[in-house]
Amino acid sequence: MKLKNLFFAAAAVLGVVACQNKPSVAEGVTVDPAEITFAKEGETKEVTITTADEWKLSVPEDLSWLEISDKKGSGTTKITLKAPDNTDGYDRSGNITVKAGMYSARIKISQPGKGEKVDSPIEKLLAMEVPYDAAAKKTTPIVGAVDLTDIWWVAKFDKTGIITDGTACIVVYSKDKSIEGAVGEKGTMKGDLDNYSYHNQVINPVFTKTGTVEVNHGTALELKDQIDTYNWEGSPIIYVHVIGTAREVTSSGKQYINIFLFDNDGKQRSRDVSFASNSVDGTPYKDKDIDFYGYYVSGTNHVSVMPVGEITVKGDAAPDYKLTVSAKQTETGFEASWNEVEGADKYNWALLKGDENGTKVDGGDVTEASVSKDVEFEYGATYTVVVKALKGSEELVSANASFTARDKSNTDATTIELSFEACPEGFPSSKTLDENTYTIGGYEFTFKGAGDGNGYYWSSTNKVIIIGKKDAYIIFPSIEGKALVNVTFTTGSSASENVILDIADKDGKLYGINTEKLKKGTEYSWDVNNSAAGEKCRIVVTNAYNAQFQNLTLIYE
Repeated sequence: MKLKNLFFAAAAVLGVVACQNKPSVAEGVTVDPAEITFAKEGETKEVTITTADEWKLSVPEDLSWLEISDKKGSGTTKITLKAPDNTDGYDRSGNITVKAGMYSARIKISQPGKGEKVDSPIEKLLAMEVPYDAAAKKTTPIVGAVDLTDIWWVAKFDKTGIITDGTACIVVYSKDKSIEGAVGEKGTMKGDLDNYSYHNQVINPVFTKTGTVEVNHGTALELKDQIDTYNWEGSPIIYVHVIGTAREVTSSGKQYINIFLFDNDGKQRSRDVSFASNSVDGTPYKDKDIDFYGYYVSGTNHVSVMPVGEITVKGDAAPDYKLTVSAKQTETGFEASWNEVEGADKYNWALLKGDENGTKVDGGDVTEASVSKDVEFEYGATYTVVVKALKGSEELVSANASFTARDKSNTDATTIELSFEACPEGFPSSKTLDENTYTIGGYEFTFKGAGDGNGYYWSSTNKVIIIGKKDAYIIFPSIEGKALVNVTFTTGSSASENVILDIADKDGKLYGINTEKLKKGTEYSWDVNNSAAGEKCRIVVTNAYNAQFQNLTLIYE
């Protein structure tokens, strides 16, 4: 039996949409046909995209089973869509969006299944609620809940692995001893049911082999393309393809490696991948470009994958040069600083009016990792500091930071400066989740922690305020007649370097000011151009990590 492709729960449809030849017409781009129904046995069809512009396809996860010959191009192009045999009980469907400039068109896709959905014993286990003791912060396993009679291994490593019943998958874990079985072996499984990282799993397993099967993993989700767009929270275990650069190695009995994925412009994705617990010794892969297939096991912003088959080393990775620049206006000019880059013997800096392609105001070479200059600014204009790390004449890496020039003599501006070297009066020093308002520095700030994190509190050890995790926030005070124009803060010296923060409006809608992971012990200064006078803004944790603040400065004008 073929696995349910990527185990996506595609929405069931009541009937089969007939194939129509009438094209989908949208000014600037058309597709023909606009609706396609594939035979349940699988088949190949063609679609003609007509446009004078460059085009790109947006394909949802529900259509991950569909093979597409080209996902971007220019001008009129004929593409091929190939659907495999749909052995599911589900009909499956979805829409492909073709984007060309400011225009778009839609291709409706559907494919019937083989009939009624077969009950899946593993899906029933996944749907069970494992009791959780909030006070003790631990689960209570359901003893004897697992009694499976027709399952087989699709991934297996010593004390952990993944089994399937042909429809869904579940992780199997043994704390004390290795588990019997190998990939492709079929049999029965008994054990208890527990929950780890939002996923139910089998513990204390007993596997009895009854035979073997030929494992068909289905179509793999390409993490390079969808790592940032796929909804990992609550995702089932799915088959994935990883292409990336293995960089950081952390030790916990074994060496666990982080694999960083990059987009076509070389920009690192907001998530990274690691080998799932106990599955692979990552040491030999450090600083290598690697390629492998496996199963997503757990995680949201940090995705854990259990490899299946060989891990291919494609070659040595390029040197990992990292450069982070911070820049801000001073009373008489500006100052910028950055981290030292290994191998660099000097740094070329330039102050530009506008963005990184703007007009040069000043610049030069320095050997230290900072620069400070007296400059007369045009108030309200944007300035960018571009820094290049050089080894001789070779550029190793470059980065930039921007700020908006303010009138330092403007007495109408309101500046709130806070230091968290000491605990603010009345602020909690133990983990708190509920939304509460505190008076700090004479102004009201509202804090809210996330249920899956540490909440918020002042740390006496690190002398910082900590908030976490995803969707935790601090609501800033409002100033009558003035809008928030700048937020500056310094991260904690022991802060996570995976956390991402952004600024949002009063309703929590993100401005998109920042999508990058923050470095520890680093000052960040963000201009806010979207806020309205008299309204409250907030700073929000946008991924599953905790943030730390040594200080906070807000400017309103």
